[in-house]
Amino acid sequence: MRKLKNSYEQIPTVSSTEKIMEVVKQNEKPTKKRMSFQLPYVASFIGVLLLGGILAMQLLSQTNNLTNSGKEPTEDTINQTVTEAEIEMAIKEIRGHYERKLGELKEELQFEDAQQYGFVQEAKKAVEKFEQRKNYASQTELTTYMERVNEIITLRVSMPDEEFELLENAAKSGETIKNNQLFGYIDKLNMLHERFHEQWIPLYERNQHTITDITAYVNELNNGNDLTGDPDYLELIKTLRENGYYFYHEGEGYVNFKPDYTNIYNQLVDSLGDDAKLYLKLESEKTRLMDGALTSSHKELGERLLEMESFVLNYPSFLKIDQIKEQYRMYIDVYLKGTNNTRIVTEDGEISNEVKANFEALLNENEYSETAKIVSRYVQKLEETQFILTDELRAEVIELPKVLKPQSEEYSTYTYLLPISDEMIVRYEEFKARGDLTLFYGLGGNTVEMSVARIYMYAVEKGDYDTAYQLSYNGADSELPNQEQFVKEMQQATVDYQALSNDVVKVSTNYEQNGEEINQLLIKENGETIVMHMKLENGYPKVVNHQH
Repeated sequence: MRKLKNSYEQIPTVSSTEKIMEVVKQNEKPTKKRMSFQLPYVASFIGVLLLGGILAMQLLSQTNNLTNSGKEPTEDTINQTVTEAEIEMAIKEIRGHYERKLGELKEELQFEDAQQYGFVQEAKKAVEKFEQRKNYASQTELTTYMERVNEIITLRVSMPDEEFELLENAAKSGETIKNNQLFGYIDKLNMLHERFHEQWIPLYERNQHTITDITAYVNELNNGNDLTGDPDYLELIKTLRENGYYFYHEGEGYVNFKPDYTNIYNQLVDSLGDDAKLYLKLESEKTRLMDGALTSSHKELGERLLEMESFVLNYPSFLKIDQIKEQYRMYIDVYLKGTNNTRIVTEDGEISNEVKANFEALLNENEYSETAKIVSRYVQKLEETQFILTDELRAEVIELPKVLKPQSEEYSTYTYLLPISDEMIVRYEEFKARGDLTLFYGLGGNTVEMSVARIYMYAVEKGDYDTAYQLSYNGADSELPNQEQFVKEMQQATVDYQALSNDVVKVSTNYEQNGEEINQLLIKENGETIVMHMKLENGYPKVVNHQH
């Protein structure tokens, strides 16, 4: 879901991963090419880069005692004043570094909208903050600030494997990897999942005929064994493995991928805090619902619930604590009611003896836990029905204690709003030509209303207000102005969907008036929410609150 934390000691708050470079002091690496095709290099920045590099060398030569020789800086160097020309030189160097790294990332991803990713936005904000600074007390202060911003750029405007290598090097040097640094990397993997998954689907389907044993095939994918298939398919598998993804069987013969939490744990364990270690353990062992069926036993699911409860109680301020609570809410429901394909009842609808025994063991061995209290209340209701799992009990909402409740009462999906996928961009262009809203159905894992919302935001960010107008609700009760007035208002509005996308991590969708009205609840990482209101117009969802 893509979308983060404290502040740099001497840099104003610029991103969601503050202090991310405090333990990573590495030089920029050369670009690595993995894909079988490339985009044209962004040549327009070359002049800036050359000039910026020369000017920066002149500037840094005045303080090379700090960065190269290892000698203590002289008092003259420390107190040396900084001129406007030198500040301008530094700004050009920083901007040039950012533009070059962005060009390399676009080439790696074959994606011109790469700057819309949240992790790139973090670096962009750091650059903009640097450009706003107009005075420094000394050359040392300027050089230190430059180094920090350059480190942020190198770390964030990069592929995941490059960032992970920097973290590994820091760990090998005995540094502590802080949680916001760890999650900066994991969030990058999650943000890029849509990009890679869009490439994966057609290639996997084209090569699926070679698979005879799905379990063995997934093991081969993860072990890096030689596989047969199209060159592009094999290249993508290599790229996914290199960048830190782990393959798993999602169900119905389909293979998906996710961050390799086990590898992250193994490589960084000695440099992580106890909370991060336990989080990675929970994620690596996370129970998945495959074809609606549990991939672990009912007893193991109970053990997992107790582990998650313990985590929440012991680390209430953990960065991803709400994610753990949401998983707990889902798992307790499955534990008590089963799923369509993992029945916990016999043919006559009665809870099986095995499950009854699991309930009893959990209650006896963990009597004072919050999980036991929840299970006990539900078991009491089952006893009233002679352990028949009635429709009423299946539909009952499990009440959680305050300490285990997620921020949002509604079930939500981790979603990144911008950038949109290649397929969305194609449909966007087709919609501009044809005005056909049916184009927005079946776009990846998005609902049609989510697709419309994301493409609307994309159009606004591109300054394409005519298309945004076409995606705005104009029904009988609409207050939408005419198109000319709408465009004028949007040009003057302060709406910033890129900034919103940087902050939003989850979306919850609520339907009212028999589905005629849709409220997209956009949830920020800090729990704040923004509602994007939509209504059906001739059966298709359109955006109502275009100014909000």
